[in-house]
Amino acid sequence: MEGRVDRNSPIISPEELQQFVDRYGRRAANTLSILGKYEPFIQACQSELGQELLKDDMIRHEFLLEKIYNETATPQESAEFRYLKKRLLVVSERIKIWLDEMKKVKNN
Repeated sequence: MEGRVDRNSPIISPEELQQFVDRYGRRAANTLSILGKYEPFIQACQSELGQELLKDDMIRHEFLLEKIYNETATPQESAEFRYLKKRLLVVSERIKIWLDEMKKVKNN
């Protein structure tokens, strides 16, 4: 199993990293920089607390969406909905960027 590359794993093996750097040289620095920039965020999202917070945000977003759809939301609830909508988009975009950059390394 040593030396074998699992392209579905979100973890970069030393072999994969070396292959990526060997192939792309200095251009690899940009991808590795992006991965490093978002790594703390990804780790937070993968933590038990991070997952609970995201789940709470999604549940609250769904609840507020229902109230807005039924035209029973207060102005404060509408404002909270808009905030959560933007926050969830930002979180999703950060995760997407990290996964896209990870694929560049894994599929070098």
